[in-house]
Amino acid sequence: MHKTSRRRLTLAVTGTIAMTLGVMAPAVAASAAPAPGTVKIVQGDASASFGRLVLEPTERGYQGNLQITVRNQGTDPGSFRMLIREPVASSMNWRTSPEQFCQTENAYPGHRTTYGCFLNQIAPGGSLTFSVSFAVLTATKPYPMTAPGGRIAISDGYALDVPFSKFKPFETLFRSTSGSLRDPRPYQQDTRAKSSIVVADEVTLTRGDNGWYTGRLEATVTYNGDAAHDYLWFDTLVADDRAILVATDPAGAPCWRSCEAPGGRLMAGESRTFGLIFEAAPDAVPGLIEASGTMHALWQGAPVAEKNTSDNAFAFKIRIPEPA
Repeated sequence: MHKTSRRRLTLAVTGTIAMTLGVMAPAVAASAAPAPGTVKIVQGDASASFGRLVLEPTERGYQGNLQITVRNQGTDPGSFRMLIREPVASSMNWRTSPEQFCQTENAYPGHRTTYGCFLNQIAPGGSLTFSVSFAVLTATKPYPMTAPGGRIAISDGYALDVPFSKFKPFETLFRSTSGSLRDPRPYQQDTRAKSSIVVADEVTLTRGDNGWYTGRLEATVTYNGDAAHDYLWFDTLVADDRAILVATDPAGAPCWRSCEAPGGRLMAGESRTFGLIFEAAPDAVPGLIEASGTMHALWQGAPVAEKNTSDNAFAFKIRIPEPA
């Protein structure tokens, strides 16, 4: 289940922000023998093996799954924990199959996040095989690429003080649009956002049966780049608070003067149009009101540096008509 907002369901575990990737599911049977090039890590009674992540070109960037097999080498049932550092910032797609519970652990330089996964219990001598989904929302290329950032570590318990193995890397390859993986070039992700917003010049509020005024201001946001982000966030300012931003259309997270653009992360080059819903009280003074706003990308709750901030400011007017 893809979470698109910091207001979505969170679970506080080890003092970090929790993200629900799934619910507990039974451990699966042991898989076939590891493929050539498989990496293996061991910590206590736990071992984990994994190969490379191949990201396939799609109509919406690159997508792929990394398969991981965890084995219980002990004599007692084990509930193990894994750390997965994403190879590209904002690329872990928050989905596992079969589902495991994972949470955000921390963000590393370059915005590559490490996720901690609490794995389903595994019987002595048994194994659990699951896959982790990744997506990189960048334009596909006619040549293959590679990213070196992915890392995995394992521990043989849930306790906070249980030691982890050393991180070991997994290879990450972007397949070319022609299907090749040979001679990949380094993938270079943007470090500055290139977001912009355009809104209609004016919105007229309409008085409803309950006396309140509401109106929809059309807005279009564009994300010209692939810098890591969770969503686009905007703040509005209306003179004397004579009207308030209260929602988006389609509906997303709750709004009150500020809000996030609905729909979550944007693909490089993607534009998205939606409505900003403003509301005024029944006793609002009629007239034409000056209003303005700013928008920026957010990642891990913090603003992403913008390449050109002039594209992130907007101005408009709100008209409150005379009562009929």
